Amino acid sequence: MAKRDYYEILGVKKTASADEIKKAFRSLAQICHPDKNPGDTAAEERFKDINEAYAVLSDPKKRRQYDNIGAEGFHQQFSQEDIFRDFDLNSIFSDLGVGRGGGADDLFSSLFGGRGRRRPQRGANPFVDLGSFGGAGPCHGGGQPTRGQDYRQVVEISLHEAVYGGNRRLSIYPADSGADPGARQDLNVRIPPGVTDGKRLRLAGKGGPPQGPGGPPGDLFLEIRVASHPTFKLEGRDLVVEQTVSLTQAILGDQVAVPTLRGETKQLRVPPGTQSGTRLRMRGLGVPAHKGESAGDQHVVLKVQIPRELTDEQRQMIEKLRHSGL
Repeated sequence: MAKRDYYEILGVKKTASADEIKKAFRSLAQICHPDKNPGDTAAEERFKDINEAYAVLSDPKKRRQYDNIGAEGFHQQFSQEDIFRDFDLNSIFSDLGVGRGGGADDLFSSLFGGRGRRRPQRGANPFVDLGSFGGAGPCHGGGQPTRGQDYRQVVEISLHEAVYGGNRRLSIYPADSGADPGARQDLNVRIPPGVTDGKRLRLAGKGGPPQGPGGPPGDLFLEIRVASHPTFKLEGRDLVVEQTVSLTQAILGDQVAVPTLRGETKQLRVPPGTQSGTRLRMRGLGVPAHKGESAGDQHVVLKVQIPRELTDEQRQMIEKLRHSGL
């Protein structure tokens, strides 16, 4: 099962400050505290997630590692012991006024089998002794401002749209709607120039509704699929096209008309003695300049066409060339 994002668990953005992360954690921890939710396993799991998320995001070094490799990579590299190492739960909860007897010590006794800070065993979950807790609110994804579900949809676009960008009218259905027409969301989407196959476009706030009053909606992620083109291929910000030239054009040089993705033709000089497979560059005919990135180029791959059949006159001329040592 894929690991939930720590930022999502705490209901904060990835750009959140340390104070914002701490505030979100304290608010959720108070609501989902086991003393306030007796008899509910959902609250137990939520409380575990909240503490694990804060243990990582409150530590600058662990947070940088998490941001660099993502949730799945992080959990492959770090054990529960690594996650909770040097995380002083006692000091964090001491001012919450919760726990049996009004403090945190008794709670930590049930968590770790002792008081104050203690490192969990490697590979073990430090909350296995919590028992079952209950309650509502954010411990169940509702009642407290919590972020809505993210949606994902694959969108196929033409190569022309991938290179030059454009506007798309899309109909989005929530994953659990069963394509119910009443659940459809119609959106105008701007495709940026230079988008590549597999690129994900994020539409903030266009995902699922908040799971609690006042919470932010989820995001919509569009996974781009670029349809193949019969003539052109996109490589980064450059376009590639093959151009056939005759044997004499390759030997003697010539000007040839080369198509562009815009539907125009441009003249290209083929130098004398060109070999088959030579790439020539046509500057600025790739992806247009956009947001500080320079325009791409169009690369023309020359293919020398060898005739399969010759007239008698052509054969005689080729024979003369062979006898001349060519």
